[in-house]
Amino acid sequence: MSDKTTSILIVEDESIVAKDIELTVKRLGYSVFGLADSYGQALRLITSLRPDLILMDIMLNGKESGIDLSQKIKEKYNIPVIFLTAYSDSSTLAKAKLTGPYGYVLKPFTEEDLQVAIEVGLNSFGLEEQIKDSEERYQTTLSSIGEAVIATGRDAKIDFMNPQAEKL
Repeated sequence: MSDKTTSILIVEDESIVAKDIELTVKRLGYSVFGLADSYGQALRLITSLRPDLILMDIMLNGKESGIDLSQKIKEKYNIPVIFLTAYSDSSTLAKAKLTGPYGYVLKPFTEEDLQVAIEVGLNSFGLEEQIKDSEERYQTTLSSIGEAVIATGRDAKIDFMNPQAEKL
């Protein structure tokens, strides 16, 4: 089920395709944050008002690709990206995978394909964020305990040692 508060940025170099994606996304009940056709334009939109999800083509106007932009987003903004592209060759897929996208949908796609990709992408991202938060709380709690704490794995190797244990 879609969430009308979810804002999506569409990054697509072909204006007709971008408009079609926009209409589809709106029909699915999401808010379209904006449309961009290049790395620079998308980065300006991302920086000013952060979207919840980015649907992006691999080929963009200008010299930088969607893969370049996805890498920048991963490093600096922590926003899930789903690639919508006609490119499915193995070298392009290998490069795209390195950026950790939350989905990869080949054009042409159905409305159902897009909805599934968006839902899975948002859910996966949300779960990853919950795990990160839980790990941070775990680390903070163990680090703040005044007694020595050492955690080991099943292989008996030390997984964690708080500052008090390190002093010993």
